[in-house]
Amino acid sequence: RAYSPESGIAALGSPAPGRIRETLVITKPDLLTPGQLKLLSKARADLFLVTPGPGSLATLAPQTLVATYSMSPFRTLADPGCSLPAARLAGPADIDGYTYQAPAGAVTCYRTRGHPSLVRYTADGRTITILGNGIGLSNAYLDSQGNAALALNLLNSHRQIVWLTPEPKVAPASPGPLRRAQPHVPPLLHAAAR
Repeated sequence: RAYSPESGIAALGSPAPGRIRETLVITKPDLLTPGQLKLLSKARADLFLVTPGPGSLATLAPQTLVATYSMSPFRTLADPGCSLPAARLAGPADIDGYTYQAPAGAVTCYRTRGHPSLVRYTADGRTITILGNGIGLSNAYLDSQGNAALALNLLNSHRQIVWLTPEPKVAPASPGPLRRAQPHVPPLLHAAAR
């Protein structure tokens, strides 16, 4: 598991000549900076993008566009509706979030609101898999419906899988100037003391 693009690239190791042998899973790629996205776009690995929005798609999977976004307070269950063995074997799964406009030749599954929430295609010698929501990968829903089977089936092509889980930037707490603590006097007592 990696928390920065640099550690994710390092975990992949040196690219071996020939066939790609690793998968780089990036959860919430929209938390990454443009520079980090550009670095990851050059990784010699298959990409598995979880919940990518327009910003990260433009760099990591520019052939794919966001069609719709919806985050229902209720889980959305959908049938695969495609020929991808990983999805057909998994059966119905929890989906929601983003749907996409896929490039020509892509396999598209789990349609909702008229568009797929799972897209898979090959570009520049690597497989790009895009999942519109990570709810099915979460501990709370992994054992529900076909979620676990879908995740395992989609990730079974390589022995090495690197998970990059970007964390939101948090501003460091500033201690500010040191001050002597003042006793708190409730306003009514303060007025009565005058």
